[in-house]
Amino acid sequence: MGATTAWREALANPPKWAVHLAALLMVAVMGWADFASGYEFNFTTFYLIPILVVGWFGGLVGGLAFAVLSAAAGVTTDVMAGQPYSSRLILVWEVVARAVMFSVVAYITARLRAQFNEQKRLAQTDALTGTLNSRRFQRVLAAEAERAYRYQRSLSLAYLDIDDFKRVNDTLGHAAGDELLAKVGSVLRGGLRNPDVVARLGGDEFAIILPETDGPEAERSMARLRNQLLEAIRNRGLSTTFSIGIVTCDGSSCTADEIVRRADELMYQVKASGKDGIRSGMVAPD
Repeated sequence: MGATTAWREALANPPKWAVHLAALLMVAVMGWADFASGYEFNFTTFYLIPILVVGWFGGLVGGLAFAVLSAAAGVTTDVMAGQPYSSRLILVWEVVARAVMFSVVAYITARLRAQFNEQKRLAQTDALTGTLNSRRFQRVLAAEAERAYRYQRSLSLAYLDIDDFKRVNDTLGHAAGDELLAKVGSVLRGGLRNPDVVARLGGDEFAIILPETDGPEAERSMARLRNQLLEAIRNRGLSTTFSIGIVTCDGSSCTADEIVRRADELMYQVKASGKDGIRSGMVAPD
């Protein structure tokens, strides 16, 4: 992954400890400024800043916690600056009123972030199979190819095609075809390691990115997945098989297009030789 992409990811999804630390510093700065300016200057609006930050990046629980903290900090600095309160009841009421207002802001912010994340996920995901879509796949593969070259690590890509998928649609209907695609996507997602990525490229074709995986390891992984797929399909009364091409880029400079093209070629070689099998190869170094 390039340096620019890494920075963008870090800024878009900072660790929670960093978010909370930054928010604590903001509350401290707001409290100091609030105290230094005296109680006649109202700093309530500025205490919303750390709440917005935590609500967006840290989630609802963190946002609510900072809502209470900011409310208490604001009233405390007012008291320290000389703000007169006629009774403790009024003081408590002021804290509660601010906490409620801040909590509403934290809740709305967290909900907006959740909806944003869901829309982002849907934009990157194939709705039928739950795998990545083709557009997101290309970006992930390009980043992984760059990372493999930079750190001189192996990268493998498997290209999988469902044999005779058209026959399933023609004989059993499109609903059965969709069910088959969804099942294949489910088995692939459930059978991969954490770093691996599966995507539906269109129709009945899937691609599996296997970072830091050499050729023999990729073959073993895909043989295991193929057996899981065959078992899952046979349990549904189908005789569908799978043709798989695997290509490995062993630390050389490989483009995403080159890796996909070579894996696609190997998959079609399996098709041409009778289907239902696995064939692997390397991307030729520059």
